[in-house]
Amino acid sequence: MAMLYQVAVRMCCAECGEAVALGLAWARRPVAFLCPGCGATLAPGTVEVRREILRVEEEWLRLWEDLQRQPPREP
Repeated sequence: MAMLYQVAVRMCCAECGEAVALGLAWARRPVAFLCPGCGATLAPGTVEVRREILRVEEEWLRLWEDLQRQPPREP
């Protein structure tokens, strides 16, 4: 389960430029939130964030395919 938190969607604040990393499920929610640096509103529905979500989903797909190709471990 810890593997789920190793891949994050990065969002950059347009006001201060601070990067915020969110888990994929959290970033896919359409709810805006505040930047921890300056308090500006960050909207996950922007084009940049959707592009980053697509990149992360493709990365997860490659990881899943790699895991499926590996032989099962012996107990």
